[in-house]
Amino acid sequence: MQGRALLVVSIMAAAVLSAACAPPPEPTVPPGPGPLSLGAGDVFGDDVTTGAALSNDGAVVAFSSKATNLVPTDTNGSTDTFVRNRANGEVRRIAEATVESPHVSGNGRFVSFVALGGSYGVFDRNSGTAVSWNAPTGLTAPVVPDDGSVAIYGRTGSFGAFSTACRVRDLHTGTEVDCPHGGPGYGTVALDAVSRNGRFVLYYWLDQNGGGTSGRLIWDRRSDTIEAAPSGLIVFGNSVRISDDGRYVAATDFTPGSPFQPLVFDRQAGTVRMLPQPPTSGGVLPVDISADGTVVALYSEEDLVAADTNGSVDVYLWNTSTDEVTLASRRLDNGDPLPDGAAPCGVGPGQLLASGDGVCVLTNAPLDDSDPFGITDAWLVPGAVGTL
Repeated sequence: MQGRALLVVSIMAAAVLSAACAPPPEPTVPPGPGPLSLGAGDVFGDDVTTGAALSNDGAVVAFSSKATNLVPTDTNGSTDTFVRNRANGEVRRIAEATVESPHVSGNGRFVSFVALGGSYGVFDRNSGTAVSWNAPTGLTAPVVPDDGSVAIYGRTGSFGAFSTACRVRDLHTGTEVDCPHGGPGYGTVALDAVSRNGRFVLYYWLDQNGGGTSGRLIWDRRSDTIEAAPSGLIVFGNSVRISDDGRYVAATDFTPGSPFQPLVFDRQAGTVRMLPQPPTSGGVLPVDISADGTVVALYSEEDLVAADTNGSVDVYLWNTSTDEVTLASRRLDNGDPLPDGAAPCGVGPGQLLASGDGVCVLTNAPLDDSDPFGITDAWLVPGAVGTL
């Protein structure tokens, strides 16, 4: 992931971001399951894919890859960020020497990325232009709503390993503000999660001396109102997600002496759901939530269904309305569990389709016989065989 950082472009480029241009052609029927991190001509990459994210319907995928054969003249030897239109196979490299997993706006128009050295950017697929800026290193790829108005990004504390931040950047003016906090003397703000549509932000703030906290808050940017997060909500690293309507929050249970397991807080009903059969030995973490909050993607060390016998970590889908738990780490041709397991494609929104019917996974096990390399690729996998 070494290489040069992206140059900061002028604020004039921000105006181009919202220019009215004809969008790239999109499918009338969203593409189904299959390989995602492909290059021009639908070739598989000759080196590893490290992260990916999907538009709401899966028609657009952004991914980070060290492969050299995805676009012509890729000779920098670094991990770059690409965007692919799954309707027509068009692949573009939008940023070089990138870290973190990219994000895609729900409508597939805007792709955000993080470049080495603390450069953050948003690429507009309509205009083919990007806006980038410098900020502290180690922050997440921004979440950008469908209108491309702002970029929301930051980092939560994780045992002191990261500096915290919660920032909202106006992509038209280049101005940037912290998420609302306690005013002078309360400058340490931490981002936990952003809904896919950019409306709801889950965060907290501390005073400068670390002696006081706001508790966790949920900010509705549309109404500009702030409410307390559900009581009992504990955040571990990036293991928290919030639905597009702000009603559901998926987080992790840290009961002492028990394996980590996912919880889904219903803010409207004031209830909490947990897995129908809690894990007994291995931890299970939420990695994404569907737009309506009924489906949660899980990353599990434990075999949650009888069909999972590979002894490796896998991706599952949990339908909280039916309590059905489905192994998503499966081959596409015959439904067999993957022998090597699978990991989620990244951090934050874009791992699940908005409907919850499919999930992005990273695996070095071929999901069908089209993969000639056997190195890590991103795939769209249905939650149950044939549901997409």
